[in-house]
Amino acid sequence: MINEIAKLTIDSANSDAFEKAVAAYIAKFSHLPGCNTMTVEREIEDERCYYLRAQWDSVDAHLAMRDTEAGRYWREHVMPFYAVPSTTVHTQALPLR
Repeated sequence: MINEIAKLTIDSANSDAFEKAVAAYIAKFSHLPGCNTMTVEREIEDERCYYLRAQWDSVDAHLAMRDTEAGRYWREHVMPFYAVPSTTVHTQALPLR
């Protein structure tokens, strides 16, 4: 499993509309093939910053989503709120014990 962490920076004046758009996206698309969990968090220190965290079976599963209805929906309904382009990384937990 891998984790997608995307930093989304928006104009704080649009936070309510952004949060509604993200909630609608998650309600509609959180059960995508290869997607195990999806959450959005708001940063405390800078309220313009949000973090989308999703757990995927693989990086390929995440990238495949971009060419689907879900990817198009994100680009049309969520991305317009971005104040700057988002940054996304993929991480994998270390097997520490």
